[in-house]
Amino acid sequence: MIAAALLSARAWLSALPRGVKLALAAIALLALLWAAWAIWLHTHDAKVIDQHEAAINQAAAPASQVAAEDRAADALENAQLRSERDDAITKAEAVEAAKPVEQRAALPPTTVALNCARMRQAYSAAELVKVAAYKERCL
Repeated sequence: MIAAALLSARAWLSALPRGVKLALAAIALLALLWAAWAIWLHTHDAKVIDQHEAAINQAAAPASQVAAEDRAADALENAQLRSERDDAITKAEAVEAAKPVEQRAALPPTTVALNCARMRQAYSAAELVKVAAYKERCL
């Protein structure tokens, strides 16, 4: 079947004038050259893009490492702060529970503990010693 189609196409082409044959050959050659150029361009572009992405990843690697270290440090700091906050809340609840009912604070122990934690973050230890409210409620 394919052979018959090729023979038919050959017979059709042989019946064409020489100028038309040359024009068809030129068109076929240009189409072949264009296809080859498109394939080369596609592979070249893919190679250039891969090189560019590799360069970007290589340049970003130190920053990624620093970011990972910062995340780890932040996680440790957050865990420590969470532990300090929980300890302060537990201590404040215990102190409040130990007081007689009429001497208990009007503020809930969790609010007092939160305020104490905020004061510890906002002031240095030397400044906190001078604050009477801190000494009264947080120590």
